[in-house]
Amino acid sequence: MGRRPGVGTLARARTGGGCKKEGGRVTFSPDGSRLLHEEVLVTIWDYRTEKQEIPPGVGTEVDAIRHTVQVSGALYLYGSSTRDKTVLVQRYGEEPWAPAVREGEPARGKIGAVSPNRTRIATRKVANEVCVWDVGTGKATPLAVDDAAGNVKMSFSPDGSYLATNDGGRVFDSATGQELLAVSRLPMADFVISSDGSRMATAHSSGEVSVWDPRPRRAVIRLDGPSRHQSPVRCLAFDRSGARLVTGDDEENARIWDATTGDNLHAQGEINKSKVPLLGAVFHRDGTRVSFATGKEGVLEWEYGRRQATVRVDEVVSPMYSTVALGPDGLTVAGFQGLKGPAVRVRGAGSDSGVFLKGHKEATGAVAFSADGSRIVTASDDRTIRVWEVASGRQLVAPLEGPAKPTAIAFDRDGHCVAVASNDGAVRVWDLTTRKRITMEWGQTGAVSGVAFSKSGERLAAATLDGTVRVWDTRTGLETLALRGEPGDAFVSVAFSPDGHRLAAGSGKGSVLIWDGRPKP
Repeated sequence: MGRRPGVGTLARARTGGGCKKEGGRVTFSPDGSRLLHEEVLVTIWDYRTEKQEIPPGVGTEVDAIRHTVQVSGALYLYGSSTRDKTVLVQRYGEEPWAPAVREGEPARGKIGAVSPNRTRIATRKVANEVCVWDVGTGKATPLAVDDAAGNVKMSFSPDGSYLATNDGGRVFDSATGQELLAVSRLPMADFVISSDGSRMATAHSSGEVSVWDPRPRRAVIRLDGPSRHQSPVRCLAFDRSGARLVTGDDEENARIWDATTGDNLHAQGEINKSKVPLLGAVFHRDGTRVSFATGKEGVLEWEYGRRQATVRVDEVVSPMYSTVALGPDGLTVAGFQGLKGPAVRVRGAGSDSGVFLKGHKEATGAVAFSADGSRIVTASDDRTIRVWEVASGRQLVAPLEGPAKPTAIAFDRDGHCVAVASNDGAVRVWDLTTRKRITMEWGQTGAVSGVAFSKSGERLAAATLDGTVRVWDTRTGLETLALRGEPGDAFVSVAFSPDGHRLAAGSGKGSVLIWDGRPKP
């Protein structure tokens, strides 16, 4: 017999047999009799042989074992081909080694991580090139990881839905490559993921330790199928209960959906037979009608089940509105027009000419009503933001400096703040009382096409043409949610439900997505 191990020690072994580095990850075999090191398999010292065992193929077909995963009692070994560095996999105790990615382009390079459920592999090929591979399809998704030194630590969540790294504590959606979380701009000392994947703890070299929820948010409901829109959905609005959602598109088609199930409740095509874009929508309090704002015909009122909408104002008007907003009463419309010089025209039911709000030097921009309908905020290409009293048409505050190309604007619930989006990819928020921009410019990767405050005003959502919706805490300026649609989605509108629990976005290809809009705990 060999020497006895120390008190409390069952076995000792040195990782010989060609091990290329000290330390590394170790995993027990299913029966607990052997221990697998990241670089080589070693036998647990059992008082009899003290031998080491190397899996078949290592040193010939496979240069080394780079990762191990145990699933349902089976141990899987991952290595790299000595010939072309293709990632290979072997079930422990079985032969032969097989390609880890069976279809599409083989995974090549050094293995960084394997998801516990064996559905995804992360590889690093050369500096700054990290990919996540879908084992079933062979699809590779590149990640923007700063891995210049080739030593970034990475780890998958238990279900493989996200990959975490110590490159600033950045977390990526495994399927899309979207960045879900960035803890810091500096490398983290370490991180760990909880067993259920709902928490990630990060440790910084400064001594700071934080806990995060890094899980990706998937669309809860996608409003698709036979009743889906076929053109961009420019407007959407929840009813007071948040249980129904109305949508309108560029060809005057309207839909009402059950926001909890995704079922289509009512559908109306070309509600006034003129194919004008529907640019704003409001549910009436009686729950049987919806009003839509258009750029040509003013307000259209749709009573569910009627074959044609009732035109409430501007029944016969030449094209006049370049940008339109609908008041909360569903009867008042405001929009930029240039027939009598740059101005914003406000018209309500029973009004012959309406009120002209003059002051802007350009007749294009964004316009929105306050929650009580008493004020209007406008942003123009002339780089000014103005707030108006609807009844009198007078300006309430001196003009604020705005972006060159505003695309959307919104009041918060109390009317104290306004948010302005632009095609430069930024969202800016102003406090109307102090006239200060109270938050940073939140940079996007695509033009921002829609903004919306939650009812509490504590959250702000922005929809972008690159298919993302982001939500920020307006008190801290920190991002709380990052949501993404499917490839090809270019969001043009966004809305919160009254309770803030749901967030809807309309895309340029006619689909509508509804997410759980609540901030992560």
